[in-house]
Amino acid sequence: MKKALSLFLASMMALSLVACGGSPKTETPQTEDPSGGGEAKTYEFTLGTDCSDPALSPDYNGYGAQIAKFCELVAEKTDGQVTITPYYESVLGGQSELLTQVRDNELDIFYGQAQSNFDSRFAFKAIPFLVTDLDALHRLLANPEGELYKLYASALEEYGIHLIGQGVGTFRGLFNNRHPVAVPEDMEDLTMRIYEDPVVKYFWAPICNASVISFNEVYTALQTKTCDAMEIAAGVGIYSKFYEVCNHYSNIDWQFMSQGFLVSDKCWNALPEDLRQIVVDCAWESSEYEYGLEKEFAAQAMGELATLGCEVYELSDSERQAWVDYARSHADEFREYIGADFYDQVMAIVDADAAANA
Repeated sequence: MKKALSLFLASMMALSLVACGGSPKTETPQTEDPSGGGEAKTYEFTLGTDCSDPALSPDYNGYGAQIAKFCELVAEKTDGQVTITPYYESVLGGQSELLTQVRDNELDIFYGQAQSNFDSRFAFKAIPFLVTDLDALHRLLANPEGELYKLYASALEEYGIHLIGQGVGTFRGLFNNRHPVAVPEDMEDLTMRIYEDPVVKYFWAPICNASVISFNEVYTALQTKTCDAMEIAAGVGIYSKFYEVCNHYSNIDWQFMSQGFLVSDKCWNALPEDLRQIVVDCAWESSEYEYGLEKEFAAQAMGELATLGCEVYELSDSERQAWVDYARSHADEFREYIGADFYDQVMAIVDADAAANA
């Protein structure tokens, strides 16, 4: 009897251990090392972004193309030892949520940018007319030796976030459905959609009726004349079909938008040094790929907008300078919000580059 009772209790304890354990712990899969040196670990990571899937939206989608190229290169150059699965269109959350998830080690990789609501220093990327063209962006930001990249990456490191590659991105112009816009004074009768950022508001609010509207609602707002204008890159305006509700575009190129690969500390530390370096190299290779695409897109977009019935206004040098001068008139506001020391570092880097490449 005692023996039977002991067996029964042992069986119940085993069952309770299984029950308390819940779902089995997922271990990193193992694959056979082709060199014959035993088993080599494989690593599977998740990437979140609000960018569009290039397989579904291939036109003017340099961001999506960079993500796809990065994931492809990593799988290829690690012989499948590292795989990255991308989730597009904010499936895992918006930009702010994804950045927070990476900081908190809840997401492996975020492709996007750190916003100023996370840290006001990151508003430096929103400074109007900070740089003049894609080549300057490539030298300063989309480059592992770029001084703006180093400054940005260093600030992210304070949060345990590793910036392993930064794209060059594109510049934002102006769509509207009322009349051509050449200089800041032409904005006074327009209600314009802006995105939520203090630097953006400082720039636009004095010269137009600036209104924060969700990007997903902008097309309808323009269609119903709730707003008359929006600032966005020409290519984005093409694949989002803003030319259907706006018949004017001005290439004021007032601000750049650039995305990068932000990696959680947990993901970073999970990789051995040799694989980590391969992943970093792949990130920068994908950046070079995107740089080439964005230059092509910039050259094509103006012509395509014209064929789609949108009147394109090309600014003269004096008109562009009027915008630059207007932007510089708000320097004190930008400096106060971003922080004097960080702002001064940014401007010193940009001014030195401009002087060296004049």
